[in-house]
Amino acid sequence: MEAFINITLAFAIVLIIVFTLGRIGDHTNIAQVGGIRTHYNEIFSFFYNLPNSQIKIETKSFVTFQIQDHRCSKSIRLNYSMDMLNITCKVTYYDDTPFENGKKFEWSVLHRGDSQTKVVEKIQETFSKLP
Repeated sequence: MEAFINITLAFAIVLIIVFTLGRIGDHTNIAQVGGIRTHYNEIFSFFYNLPNSQIKIETKSFVTFQIQDHRCSKSIRLNYSMDMLNITCKVTYYDDTPFENGKKFEWSVLHRGDSQTKVVEKIQETFSKLP
């Protein structure tokens, strides 16, 4: 039984190390091209220029924005991982709005290939449909 626990623990430690090294590699890759702010400038600028937008955390591979108005709060996360930019947005309404309160929206942009303009258009379309 102890051998099984030791093997399981060793396997878990190896997975943690591999994940950590992969994350460091992702951070290094995006940092070499100027980080999210530079490499994904169109998307970054879109969120940065929204009314009431504030950057809460920014590293080369991870950015969070908080956007608040009188009706709702949008928590937006840009995370570069495995050669893609993953964008998530959680919308929380302050009142009893029944329209998918707390819903998460997700978009992705491949490092090479996907058009940032098309992704921004998809985000704008989603935002325009919010109550």
